This record gives sequence, structure tokens and C-alpha cells, in this order.
Amino acid sequence: MDETISIVIEEEIRKKRKKASEDIDRIRNSSAFSGGKTGTEIIREFRDKRK
Repeated sequence: MDETISIVIEEEIRKKRKKASEDIDRIRNSSAFSGGKTGTEIIREFRDKRK
């Protein structure tokens, strides 16, 4: 019984990891990262806007 539950949980984790990976790829390929800005530059601009 416990093995069955752990297999189901592992499968759910696998699905969530796959979806997260797809989301990351989608965001990276979106226009948000166009223009050659690095992640550090984007974060710096975001922080500057908040001040």
C-alpha cells in the first residue's frame, strides 16, 4: 500500500517538474528577455522602479 502511494506521489512530482520546466522555457522565450538584458539587469531595473 505504501509503495503504491509513493509511486503516485513520485508521478505527481514528475508532472509538476515537467510543467515548471515548460513554463520556464516559455518565459525565457517570451519578449520579457528580448533585448539582451541579463537577469541581473532586469532585477536591478525592477528594484529601481520600486524605490
